[in-house]
Amino acid sequence: MELEQVRIALALAEELHFGRTADRLHLSQSRVSKQLSALERELGAALFERTSRRVRLTPLGRRFLAEAEPAYAGLLAAAETVRRTAANEVRLGFFPTTGGAALTRLIRATQRDRPDLTVELVELSLDSNDFYRPVRDGTVDVMVTWRTGSADTDIVEGPAIDRQRRVAAMSADSPLAGRSSISVLEVGNWKTFELGGSSIGDLFLPPATSDNVPIPRDHGIFTSLAEFLGQIALGHFTHATVGSLAEIAHRDDIAYVPIHDLPPIDLVLVRSRRNDNPAAAAMVAVARSLRTP
Repeated sequence: MELEQVRIALALAEELHFGRTADRLHLSQSRVSKQLSALERELGAALFERTSRRVRLTPLGRRFLAEAEPAYAGLLAAAETVRRTAANEVRLGFFPTTGGAALTRLIRATQRDRPDLTVELVELSLDSNDFYRPVRDGTVDVMVTWRTGSADTDIVEGPAIDRQRRVAAMSADSPLAGRSSISVLEVGNWKTFELGGSSIGDLFLPPATSDNVPIPRDHGIFTSLAEFLGQIALGHFTHATVGSLAEIAHRDDIAYVPIHDLPPIDLVLVRSRRNDNPAAAAMVAVARSLRTP
């Protein structure tokens, strides 16, 4: 069985069309057909039903590809990790709200102290099922995000590269917008978000104060940072966030007011214990030498 055969089968399972599959993989249709037939002979079973009008998976095809897809992805990730390690490359993941001055400071320090390393930046999106998926599956070697105090044994948090004050993002027309600071209970109703499999939601806005007074809040679903900021600017909600957002998303229609009774949050490097890329370890060492503001 060849990797190309599995790649063709996985692509065909999505396209269900030989021509589109060939175009997608930059192969000839005859190559796609021959490789698929060879795979089916190897397995002793048909993976697809073909007629002149349509292509569809057989039950055995669905079963095989459901099990083959994660294995194939794992092989590709392993190969990519080896290539990056050989090239002294570290893939550094960041979220839109963690890509500010602290990230720039870390990269510049790495370039100064370890000029032999190559840093590839990867912008990440929040995963509703597993906040740490990018480091677990090898998408990145290290990611820059907020310290959650994760109890996951395969996750390492730290060192810290920044410490951010807590602020409320609100419409510039809000009655609270001109204040020098506010209490978390002065907002009638916060709007936050939930992320399954992590404590990141409660990190930004806990369900209660340190005195166990409930904090009124509801939840929203946002597909992009632009949508998120637009809803704030329109006054649809107030959101508890960090000071760096004001740098990243400075807008005249949004005000950022410090929250004096929520503690600051550390911005840290997060990695998987299973990642053995020495370039990633070198970046972590550089980060450890930085002084947190």
